[in-house]
Amino acid sequence: VQAFLKPIQSFLKVGFKDYGTATGGYRGAVSYALKNAIEGEHPNRVVNPALVRVCGGELHFPETYEVVFEPNHVIRFTWSAEEGESCKERGNPYDQVFMLAYSPADAELNSSSMVGVSTGAFRMTGTDSLTLTPSRLAREYHIYMGFIAKDRSQQAHSQYMGKILVPTR
Repeated sequence: VQAFLKPIQSFLKVGFKDYGTATGGYRGAVSYALKNAIEGEHPNRVVNPALVRVCGGELHFPETYEVVFEPNHVIRFTWSAEEGESCKERGNPYDQVFMLAYSPADAELNSSSMVGVSTGAFRMTGTDSLTLTPSRLAREYHIYMGFIAKDRSQQAHSQYMGKILVPTR
């Protein structure tokens, strides 16, 4: 778990602020992953990226959301903006999207790679994007999306949005 999460520690400190443990942050993320994202039996245990969370909290997550891989290695995130009274009940229009594309290190790729924004577009906009840079080897990125409150007091549980293969340059 540590090997999987350590490269994204700076994002986890924001995404798990005040969550789960007295210290929250990275420790909260590790605790969640140990309880929920480990598969297999000893000595063949592995982290399942689809079960990892990069944000944890009770903030409302939009009713509808998706991610699309666009030309030029752009990942487009969209979500329901939930305007009017329903938005007030379901978060603030100025909450911000939390987006992360993460490619952990493995036997072939000696180092991990990530692209992310912890304070992206406002909830009311309904869209934002990340741009990935191809490298000399094809990389598989795991895509996560969450929300951070306008006043930074809470977060929404992140959603695993799937994985994307970025071809070589």
